[in-house]
Amino acid sequence: MARRRKKDSGISVLVELLAMLPWWLCLLLAVVSYFVFDHLAAPLQSTGLPLGNDPIKALPAVMMGSVKAGLAMALKFIAPTVCVIAAIASFFARSQREKLLAQAQEMGAVSSVSDMTWREFEMLIGEAYRRQGYSVYETSPGPDGGVDLAMTKGGEKYIVQCKHWRAYKVGVPVVRELYGVMAARGAAGAMVVTSGAFTPEAKSFAQGRNISLIDGKALDKLIQSARVEQSPHGQPKAVAPTAEPRAEIAPACPKCSAAMVKREAKRGAHAGQQFWGCTNYPGCRGTVPIGK
Repeated sequence: MARRRKKDSGISVLVELLAMLPWWLCLLLAVVSYFVFDHLAAPLQSTGLPLGNDPIKALPAVMMGSVKAGLAMALKFIAPTVCVIAAIASFFARSQREKLLAQAQEMGAVSSVSDMTWREFEMLIGEAYRRQGYSVYETSPGPDGGVDLAMTKGGEKYIVQCKHWRAYKVGVPVVRELYGVMAARGAAGAMVVTSGAFTPEAKSFAQGRNISLIDGKALDKLIQSARVEQSPHGQPKAVAPTAEPRAEIAPACPKCSAAMVKREAKRGAHAGQQFWGCTNYPGCRGTVPIGK
């Protein structure tokens, strides 16, 4: 969901970009940046007026050396500070994403998102896809070319646009625009996620174009399928649910990663048996056996 914002300072933008990284990586960058700029500042501080040279002619070089030394000394403290602030922001953002996901799982996605801001909605969707095995990068607030989340999985790129619309349907212009961005970026697929619904024209356009349309019902399935466990580094990782509720938790489609619903085979050798079918059917025919 594209949003414009007031012009921010360069440092605040840098903090936002760094905060997209894991908090521990930001702390590592803080330590590295301190020693890098300390190393650069040391020889510059010792530079003085060259012996035997004309003081007037050497003055520009000395002044330039002093400026470089002052800049390196300043960055020696500024860069680590920015990285530490970003680490704190990253840590709290991760905690907020987990809280949003837990709330959505408890209340139901459609009910919970009504009280969320558009930014929180994007964070929720990003966290849900992280639990599906994607590496997710949230775009900075502002004009985003129709992309709110950039994701990778299995070496393939995917883009996501989030529409925090519940009162009306997402039309075909939104889907068509994202399809153009997907082609321009060379992405393998795209997802449009909304808390509402899609028009028939939007659904028709998406078919056969590797675009998954996640409406309110499919969104609830996606949210409920996400389960988390903390890794040793404090990063969430997807785990299988316990045996008792497993049969009731919809998996993600193995072909397009959309939510899945229970269906029943009407004919063939498996007639009468239930299975998980993709919500994007007939555009996607991904299936998963019940209990797998």
